[in-house]
Amino acid sequence: MLSADNTPAVPARSGGARKRPARANTSIEEQEIRAAVEAWGRKRFGDVRVIHEFALGERRIDMVLVGRDDIIGVEIKGPRDSLSDGRLTGQLREFNFYLPEVWLAVAPRWLRHADVRHQRNLLLPTVTGIEIVKDKRDGRFRPERDEFFCSRLIELLWVEEAARIAQRTDVIPGVTLTREPTWKVKRMLARMLSGHEIVKQVCIELRARPLVGLGSDRAMR
Repeated sequence: MLSADNTPAVPARSGGARKRPARANTSIEEQEIRAAVEAWGRKRFGDVRVIHEFALGERRIDMVLVGRDDIIGVEIKGPRDSLSDGRLTGQLREFNFYLPEVWLAVAPRWLRHADVRHQRNLLLPTVTGIEIVKDKRDGRFRPERDEFFCSRLIELLWVEEAARIAQRTDVIPGVTLTREPTWKVKRMLARMLSGHEIVKQVCIELRARPLVGLGSDRAMR
């Protein structure tokens, strides 16, 4: 089964995390990295829904961690990925446009690669877990964030998700979902809601989205 944007999907189920099925197109090493990143994300950010292969603009980020009022992205470069085409810089630029905080998790072999060396929010998944490379183990590392992302987050909504937010927040009050064009609904949300309200409402919808990438957490309502 595929999601609305042709992502391999899983049906909605209640509850939290579950064992993630293996991916046919990823190596064992990358699957281990994904598992380490998931464990790190749950420990660092607490109550999150993990969604794999999430569409952001014209690209897909490997993982997003959707909290109740925050959303964090992680792009993963395993040992078999290719970094020779310079695509990474463009990927991270687009991901940072939509999300406030984006991490790059790399296999150890990529640490000295030119496109990796100067990246912010860099993770090194190892056998024992996650090392925040820029931390230098002094405990003073603070990830870089872009807090001007709020209105951009609205672009991630599906038609009914935007309509539900408009109804729930009284931007377009009524007992049934609005039939206004989606572009108009999204503009009204951007204009009439505060940044904090936008993030919270979008997170509500993403945590409950029924069709998501293979191996993602069950829908949370």
